Amino acid sequence: MNYHFGNKQNLYLEVFRARWITRARKIQTGFKKALSAHDGTSLTGIVHALAKAFLKGPLTDEERLRHSQLMIREMTMPGLATDMLVDEVIKPFFGELAALLRPFLAEDAQREQIMLNILSIFSMVVYFNFARVPVMRVTGQEYDERFKERLVEHIVQFSVSGLDVNRKEGA
Repeated sequence: MNYHFGNKQNLYLEVFRARWITRARKIQTGFKKALSAHDGTSLTGIVHALAKAFLKGPLTDEERLRHSQLMIREMTMPGLATDMLVDEVIKPFFGELAALLRPFLAEDAQREQIMLNILSIFSMVVYFNFARVPVMRVTGQEYDERFKERLVEHIVQFSVSGLDVNRKEGA
């Protein structure tokens, strides 16, 4: 193994590339499918597709948990894969999201504000994926399909209300 990858760091990066990035691409594909299936031309439709792709999308519950755990570990303790994660997955995807959201935001909305809005939506999505046990205990609900759908709707309502502050007149 060491011979093929050169060292442990290269092995870690390859596993991250093969597993995490592959799962991230599956989620992004799920987002695009949900976007075309739902009203992807509205602010509500975009946020709904995003929340659905992460909470109910193409990954199994185990894959979803591992995906969130790896991402959180790299974000809280930046390591070898952090640059790869940000440069190859997060920045390009956030750029796509920014382009989709832009028409619904105030014309003077700055790039930083748009990125903070996107990060806020992702924070909820990641939390509801990663902290299932506390969420279940606090709400008294199991993470079944009905509850996941309610979470998607909650994220949509909460996000759209927050984004409404920066919304373009008449949008």
